[in-house]
Amino acid sequence: GVNLRTIGLYALVGLPYTLKFLWAPLVDALDIPILSRALGRRRGWLVFSQLLLALAIVFLAFQNPSAVLWPVALGAVMVATASATQDIVIDAFRVESLDTSEQAAGMAGYVAAYRIGMLAYGAGVIALTGWLEHIGVSRDTVWMWGFIAAAGLMVIGIFASLMATEPAAPAD
Repeated sequence: GVNLRTIGLYALVGLPYTLKFLWAPLVDALDIPILSRALGRRRGWLVFSQLLLALAIVFLAFQNPSAVLWPVALGAVMVATASATQDIVIDAFRVESLDTSEQAAGMAGYVAAYRIGMLAYGAGVIALTGWLEHIGVSRDTVWMWGFIAAAGLMVIGIFASLMATEPAAPAD
């Protein structure tokens, strides 16, 4: 029962990834109060973007697309924006942490980890919701629990960010 125009508007959810070049200079230049002071600029931004991403996923978990679509769209844009911001910071972190001769291997590792994360999020959430429904959890709540589990996986990224060594600030 969703009209074609609404479906077309959902294609714009990916826009933050297309436009991330617009706010990448801000991420590069600005510190996150408290977090950057405690962790450094890159790790501060990583933890900040990961916390935002987890919160956006939890927000999305509590939406009902069959009732009202705009909060789902808002949640999806929030997830895409936080994810694109995390992508900006990870790229900067990788470039600043690795020697020039290590950049190709670093990018390959990043792409592999990205694909594993996509599998865990996509297939993992689908498998979890299927299993939850199989064991008798109400069909009305299985997706909520799947999204909450996905948000919980952000703990791995936050832990990795906290354990990482802040790269040296680039020479101006």
